[in-house]
Amino acid sequence: MLDLCNKRWPRKLLLIACLLSVLVCVLISYRECCQPRRREDLADWGRGRNMVRSVWDEEISETFLSGRRQYRMHLQQARYVDANYNIDVRDDLPANPGPLDPDRRGRRDGTRRHRVRQTNPHNPLAFGYRDDEDRSSGTDATLNPLSSNLNASRKLPQVIIIGVKKGGTRALLEYLRLHPDIRAVGPEVHFFDRKYENGLEWYRRKMPPTIARQITMEKTPSYFITREVPARVYNMSRDVKLLVVVRDPVTRAISDYTQTVSKKNTKRFEELAFINNATGLVDTSWSAIRIGVYAKHLERWLQYFPLSQFMFVSGEELISNPGKEMGLVQNFLGIKKVVSEKHFYFNQTKGFPCLKKKEGSSSPHCLGRTKGRAHPDIEPNVIQRLRDFYRPFNMKFYQMTGRNFNWP
Repeated sequence: MLDLCNKRWPRKLLLIACLLSVLVCVLISYRECCQPRRREDLADWGRGRNMVRSVWDEEISETFLSGRRQYRMHLQQARYVDANYNIDVRDDLPANPGPLDPDRRGRRDGTRRHRVRQTNPHNPLAFGYRDDEDRSSGTDATLNPLSSNLNASRKLPQVIIIGVKKGGTRALLEYLRLHPDIRAVGPEVHFFDRKYENGLEWYRRKMPPTIARQITMEKTPSYFITREVPARVYNMSRDVKLLVVVRDPVTRAISDYTQTVSKKNTKRFEELAFINNATGLVDTSWSAIRIGVYAKHLERWLQYFPLSQFMFVSGEELISNPGKEMGLVQNFLGIKKVVSEKHFYFNQTKGFPCLKKKEGSSSPHCLGRTKGRAHPDIEPNVIQRLRDFYRPFNMKFYQMTGRNFNWP
């Protein structure tokens, strides 16, 4: 075919013929040389199509695992390993990574994920990512350990914080969520008192995913005083452990009233607490008063559960000595003592302990602005009459629980 170029053809035809000759040669060469290799690449399913993005797929599989929800489920596994290696991941988190950090990864919502390098080279989960934002809506989402597949599933709770309102239940929950063996729902579920008709399957789906040896927990303080709840909890599980945070009933009632006043205008405390202020007859129909009669509510629960399945947490000790009280709670739950005095510092402004470091953050963390409100001034004689009212109930409660809380 190349001999055509030696004959006398018109210049345009000659040029076209030469180009066609070269094209045919290229096609023949490609067919003979390249096609077998391409067939070999395609022998493995989808390999030819995925060759271009193989590097990206590897990055996806190692970093994101099976997606954003999956790496949130692995957070507690990372903390569990860290606890066994005596490592605090939060100590190594950068407070404010620079804009030129080579390990920054962009996301569609514009936030960034910062690489975390732990100090233990033997830890198989030694690298992960932290979110800029705190998305603690029930599942702890801050760190993505680069681990292998973990079988996480949603289970019904083995531990429930059942009360009491304004006793310190939110503080207890936040402190327990520092523990790697605890997975807790953030918002109150109110299943057993308000949404029981939704069924146990609905309730289970509200729980966070857990892996082996992790405890599922939820908190709804109104359970303790609701008449139908003990039987319903018993029907779910006879072995569930129950945490009850109690506090001086008078102080608790004033705190309850303070919360109500912050939301709406209402009567004075004295007008609500007594049927007749002159006679001093206490109005037990007011919920703020009724909740504090702990012995009456506990009697209903003891009809279904033995005392050994209850842990009565002192709300006062959670403020004055949180490390010691958390040690008692961890012993009751049968988990390793991880949360201790080193996790807390006392905030003089709020008047109660705060966490030195929030989960997945290098900055201190206190409970929300709704916690630690200043109480209104109540006349001393009103407080004394309420203490006299509660005293016999408190003494009976001490006998039932086997713990003296030393309330005035």
